[in-house]
Amino acid sequence: MVNELHLVYEQLFLCIILLIGFLGSGNPLLLFVCLGGLMGILILTVRIKNYNPKLNDLVLVLILFQGLTLVYTYLFRLKYLQSLSSTFLFYSFVVLWIFTIISYIYYYSKKNYKSKDHRN
Repeated sequence: MVNELHLVYEQLFLCIILLIGFLGSGNPLLLFVCLGGLMGILILTVRIKNYNPKLNDLVLVLILFQGLTLVYTYLFRLKYLQSLSSTFLFYSFVVLWIFTIISYIYYYSKKNYKSKDHRN
């Protein structure tokens, strides 16, 4: 538990650095990474403190904001995706985002299925 708490502090520090980098450069891909870090912090905090699982709905909101960030980056790709490395990074983030959505849906559908089995 202490290691997880240190991990939360490290992720929070990294998110602050990435947010400052985003504000300085204006590159929305840094915002995507920062939102991913916030999701990680939220998930770890819910696990450590045993908060209400309804807080996990906030993770869905962050995932949707990440999707909007990717859409914004794609719409203005002439400005942000000029180099090959930026384009590769963008498409790898798209794959990661799709994997996150699929994992989120799978986890919560499985969790709801198990909770319905215990009620019967």
